[in-house]
Order: sequence, then structure tokens, then C-alpha cells
Amino acid sequence: MALKDSFWLSHIVRLVFLVKKGDTRVLESLPNVSGCLLLIFMGTMDCLTTVVGAVLFGAKELNPVLVGLVSSNLPGFIALKLTVTVAVGLIFLLAKTILMRASDHTSSSFKNALKTLKLSYFVILLFLAIVVVNNILVLLRL
Repeated sequence: MALKDSFWLSHIVRLVFLVKKGDTRVLESLPNVSGCLLLIFMGTMDCLTTVVGAVLFGAKELNPVLVGLVSSNLPGFIALKLTVTVAVGLIFLLAKTILMRASDHTSSSFKNALKTLKLSYFVILLFLAIVVVNNILVLLRL
């Protein structure tokens, strides 16, 4: 797919144009950009604390899928971890964008989908917060 045909490129160009014109409704209609950034920040902190612990203190990765990658290919681990983190954040943003395009915001299916999206976002954010706090506690003990 060519970059000029990308949905996101046209969406971003439209948003920048409207913001420059002073249309504040654009900023209000953005679906949880700050929430997406918070999720990406928490995932990045998880990656950072894992790398610092592994490189400087000899800590071990507890994720059985990634444990071999940390010890054998640290740049690959960082690239994979950050790519997945950004992808998950953008998926939540895209899901909210698509959901808010629904014509009927009062239907039970819309309300259930929005509750499910918010609950899954909260659970992932809570999980990442626990992981980051655990990583920091491990680093403080070492």
C-alpha cells in the first residue's frame, strides 16, 4: 500500500488542517490519544526497566516467550517489545475510532462494545502498571 493511499495519512492531514483553522471540535473528537500515549509510555517503561535490570544487574525476564531473546539478542528484544507496545496502543486508538463511527450510540450493542473496550484497556494498563512497579522493586533490591 502506498503511503499516499493510507487512511491514517489522510486522517492526520485533515486533523492538522482543521486544528490550524482553529476548529476545537477536532481536539474534542480525538479518541483517547492521551490514553494511547499512556499505554505506550507504560509499555516503554516495562521495556526500559527490563533492559536496565538485565544489562546492569543480571535480572531475568519472566516472560517465557521473551526470555531467550533478552539473553541472546537484546536489540531484537527492544525492537520487538516497543513494536508490540506501539501496535497495542494504536489498536486501542483505532478500535475507539471505528466504534465511535457507529450511527447509533444508544444501542445496547454499542454500549457493550464501548464497555468492553474500556475494560480491556483498563486491564492492560493495570497489568502494565503492576509489571513496571515489580520491575522497579526488583531493581531497587539488586
